[in-house]
Amino acid sequence: MSSPNYRHLAEEQSYQLELEPDQWARLDYQREGNVLHLNHTIVPPSLRGKGAAAMLLEFALKDIDEQGLMINPVCTYVQSYLKRYPKWQRLAYNRGDS
Repeated sequence: MSSPNYRHLAEEQSYQLELEPDQWARLDYQREGNVLHLNHTIVPPSLRGKGAAAMLLEFALKDIDEQGLMINPVCTYVQSYLKRYPKWQRLAYNRGDS
């Protein structure tokens, strides 16, 4: 396994991680103002079981935090990740937040 290659493709509204040549895990989102609706986490079969989704989400959450944005965790993987790692729950958007 090669070293991780991360990228944020804002125009495609996607965070991506390459752990093996040309094998990309993806976290797709939809931006609405200062909120990113994290819709789908997609990991190719060759990367499953290697922690790719967690590594990708950690990269994305750090970037989102640095930008001062919030998240709406639509994806069930993101929802369960936030339960396991409560330090990121502060990024979760609540309807009362502006």
